[in-house]
Amino acid sequence: FWGVVVRAMRIGNSPSAPIFEVVARPNTFIKSGGQTTETQQAYMRFWPRVLDRLRDHHNLTVRKTSSIRRSWLGFSSDIPGVGGVVNFAGKKGARADLHLSAANKERNKALFDLLHDQHKERVEEAIGEPLSWERLGNRKACRIALYLPGRSIEDSESTLNDTADWMVDRFVRLRQVMIPIVREAAREVDDSIGSISADENPWEEEGKEDGE
Repeated sequence: FWGVVVRAMRIGNSPSAPIFEVVARPNTFIKSGGQTTETQQAYMRFWPRVLDRLRDHHNLTVRKTSSIRRSWLGFSSDIPGVGGVVNFAGKKGARADLHLSAANKERNKALFDLLHDQHKERVEEAIGEPLSWERLGNRKACRIALYLPGRSIEDSESTLNDTADWMVDRFVRLRQVMIPIVREAAREVDDSIGSISADENPWEEEGKEDGE
């Protein structure tokens, strides 16, 4: 059983958004049925570190994710088709990113181009380090990411703790800096190409291609 308190939060003049604060939960969040691999068990031990840090230090909780058995966690936002991911990206190491994954590919590419061309320097200066701007070719989604090379789920406990700290810090930076900018840019793009709806599960593509 889980106990959840629902509150509303507003940053600046942005619309109010729901915040779900977990006040009671079981020690382990595991789907029933089936067996888990050693790697899945490692993810199940790791992701609560990230979730606890987000909740305890930043008052943020996951609003959408499929399973802590996977190599990634997805977070939704109040902007259709825009959310965030923290994950282990194979040889690239740990990653925190903003994902543009509306159902309309044209909208994702137009929004990415607008952010890159008009806001790149401003965003990177505010975050304090260069970003990886990934238009992802012919794929539907686009990604704006930060990487910590050389990290994997197989690292030592102390290194995994450092990785969890890094993921939380960079995810929060991306969210605080970019969401207001993306919100305004998305309105501009939507006005030019029409109404846009989000995917039912914008993270499924990410989950199927772990390590990319």
